[in-house]
Amino acid sequence: MEIQTFVVDTGSYYFVAVGGLRGDIRRCRTFQPDIKDPDDYFFFMWVESVQGYFLLKQQFLEGRAQEWYLIAEIITEESGPAFFEELSEAMEQRLKTGQFLADGGDSADR
Repeated sequence: MEIQTFVVDTGSYYFVAVGGLRGDIRRCRTFQPDIKDPDDYFFFMWVESVQGYFLLKQQFLEGRAQEWYLIAEIITEESGPAFFEELSEAMEQRLKTGQFLADGGDSADR
């Protein structure tokens, strides 16, 4: 799902996806996997928002940033800073090894 916009203003930071889904960001972390092809690579951001946890991806082609895409929602009963740290470690490991969403989702290599 394509992200239409990111909004940063006094007291808020959120994204709006196609279809109207909004993510009011509480925390976020980014990760850049090793770049094998400098003309075609990806950048990832996972977000804890009021609405839930989401994974976003942005592709860079020939040095130009493409649109952001929401590629996964992480469903969990847990929340808070400690859980976000655990999630961050798990996401980085999965993205480093290319095992992101082995159940049929994207991988860090595509």
